Amino acid sequence: MLKDILEIVNFLKDNSATKTEVGELENKFENLRQETRSEFKKVGEEIISHVDGFVGLHQHLEIELVATTDKINRLERYIFTIAKHLQLQLDK
Repeated sequence: MLKDILEIVNFLKDNSATKTEVGELENKFENLRQETRSEFKKVGEEIISHVDGFVGLHQHLEIELVATTDKINRLERYIFTIAKHLQLQLDK
């Protein structure tokens, strides 16, 4: 029985981490956590930047669409006015 306990104690002594080793692992883990947090923050900022660019592009295209639609409507009115003056029948 004493021999078994001594064997267990020796096994634990040989295979257990020391306080210093645990501290080193904690420091490595903390550094990794900080690096990961920093990378996530960087990626998040990039995503926000891309979304902002997309929204700006969408707004610009929306303005262009309104301007183009207005121009088409104006040109159609001119065409119908000319057609009426020339007494041409156009389908609407």
